[in-house]
Amino acid sequence: SVYPIFALFGSTLWSARFGIVLVSLLALPGAFLLGKALNGRIAAIAAVLLLAIDPLYLAQSQTLQAEAPSVAFEVLAVGLVYFWWEHPEGVSGTLLAALTGISASLSILSKFFGFACLVPIGLLLLARLWQIGRKVPPEKRLASLLPIGAGILAFALTTFVVLLPFLGAFHQMMQSVVSFHTDAGSLYKNGQTYSSITMSKITLDAQTLAKSRATQANSLLSLEHLLTSILAIAAFYGTLVALLRGDWRVLPLIGWLLGSLYLLYQQVPLFHHHLVILIPPLASMAVIGIGGKLSPIAFGRAVQNRALVAKIAGVIALALILLAAGLNLQGDLAYFHNQKIESASGQTKQQEQIAAELRDLTTPGTLVITDAQFTAGLANRNTPPSLVDTSLVRIQTGYLTLQQLIAAASSPQVHAVLFFTGRLHDPNVSAFHSWVAQHFHLKYRYAPGQELWAR
Repeated sequence: SVYPIFALFGSTLWSARFGIVLVSLLALPGAFLLGKALNGRIAAIAAVLLLAIDPLYLAQSQTLQAEAPSVAFEVLAVGLVYFWWEHPEGVSGTLLAALTGISASLSILSKFFGFACLVPIGLLLLARLWQIGRKVPPEKRLASLLPIGAGILAFALTTFVVLLPFLGAFHQMMQSVVSFHTDAGSLYKNGQTYSSITMSKITLDAQTLAKSRATQANSLLSLEHLLTSILAIAAFYGTLVALLRGDWRVLPLIGWLLGSLYLLYQQVPLFHHHLVILIPPLASMAVIGIGGKLSPIAFGRAVQNRALVAKIAGVIALALILLAAGLNLQGDLAYFHNQKIESASGQTKQQEQIAAELRDLTTPGTLVITDAQFTAGLANRNTPPSLVDTSLVRIQTGYLTLQQLIAAASSPQVHAVLFFTGRLHDPNVSAFHSWVAQHFHLKYRYAPGQELWAR
């Protein structure tokens, strides 16, 4: 989803980030459609506001990771399916269902967190099938089922088209996107696993395991803070109001949140940026409480003027949303302030210096092997495709091996090797440094473990 924009605007770090920004904007029309389907224009604006200025989503919308594209397509899919529920038949219903299928597929293929959107989509689909079976005459049921078929077909075709280039290496693709995560989960939960590629036993050292568990603990603490935030309170209140109104449309949103929480529970290691998948369901549960009438079933005759009580409940919901938005705006200002401080820090200046030296040592079109791809990006230099991700998770699970590093570095296109973050000094690949010392020349030593070598 990002590569065409990356290629069109010069194949630079800036153009890659611009691609993430543009894709992340797809969440805004999705939020608008979702809010409008739930409670009209005010809810639509509120949903867009909550998502657009959320500090976590703002940060991810500028970061070269898969979360923002996945969430953007996910919100678009859920917004489209709720809008489809309001207009389920005819040409518009068929088009909305097809766009829902396409968006859901792209979300899942960006990041498996996108599976959470299948919960609200599936529940609304089942509700529509029940509605067709109970209320639509038999002679008209086929026409009513056509949009559903179009949505399922669009989902299947989109998935097939995206996966088509990988069919020749389907087993390798499954290892990279499925087995890798299951192996990582076993490794970081138990401290050891058997890699499905190397079939060798890999054991984490005590320090690495402690860091992993600290990361997991910090992420769980962030999750606790998010679930007790003003946004979460607004979501809980909105859900309560919707239930008292008898608005069953809140049930798919609750399922969406629970599905997202389950996926986070299964994610090991869990990082702070993964929590961004909770923002859309929380925002949607908050805006559903803005308007509507209270159900007589919920109160009977206990409330004489239900319209007035409903209006007061909606005002409270809107007030909570505005409070959450105000706190989000404060968080945004803090985020930009921190980014400004970081850009002026000594570490950033060092990265710029290393990038300049990397540009001097290499020519455009040559490759750089590094565990600091951001620095290579600052120098407008690329890494070998197989080494785009040199994360500790890949190294420690055996999905990035010493042999792969040596094979990639042996290519004549590779003109430099940069050790910077410490990942390439991990015990599983520590011998790579010795190999580099035999085949490259040391040009700069910045600190222990931070070196730039040239061919």
